[in-house]
Amino acid sequence: MSVEFIPRKPLSKEQTRLNTLITKHENWLAGRKGGKRLDLTGKDLSDMVFSHRNLSGAIFVRANLCDAKLADTNLRDADFTGANLTRADLGGSIANGALFVKANLTNARLVQTKLRDANLTEASLIGAQIGHSDATDTNFCGVNFSGAHFSCVHCTRTNFRGATFVSTQFSFCDFRSADLTNTDFTDSTYIASSFSKTWR
Repeated sequence: MSVEFIPRKPLSKEQTRLNTLITKHENWLAGRKGGKRLDLTGKDLSDMVFSHRNLSGAIFVRANLCDAKLADTNLRDADFTGANLTRADLGGSIANGALFVKANLTNARLVQTKLRDANLTEASLIGAQIGHSDATDTNFCGVNFSGAHFSCVHCTRTNFRGATFVSTQFSFCDFRSADLTNTDFTDSTYIASSFSKTWR
């Protein structure tokens, strides 16, 4: 039986240019000649692919990353302040220490994402999928999680002060050591989840 060969779709000019910049960033991280830190402040990067690359310390301030593919990517200490990450896929990525202050992560996918020490103050995670993720010492102060789905999320010493969880679903989550002061859990549902004494 013959197998039909389907040629791979060629990369767009924008993706090719982006890959070149990412390679320069990886060279910068490694201290190699010709390396340059990636700074994509304010750029339109919608639908671009960053998966499986090292973007540690990269700058994406106010960038448009709508529908971007960031799965299995090293995002340690990257700066996404004010960025649009609507429907972005960050599954399996390491974003420890990253900045997502006032970023838009509506309907984003954060499954098996490491967010230890990350700062997401006043970000929007409406409808986001957050599962099997490490949010130890993460700052979610003032975040809107309305309609989000939490599953098996590790929240040791996590700051949720002033966060909104309207119609949010929780399953197998442990929030007993998290700060839930002044949070709103209206119409939320819970399956095998535990909460701290600071709830509300």
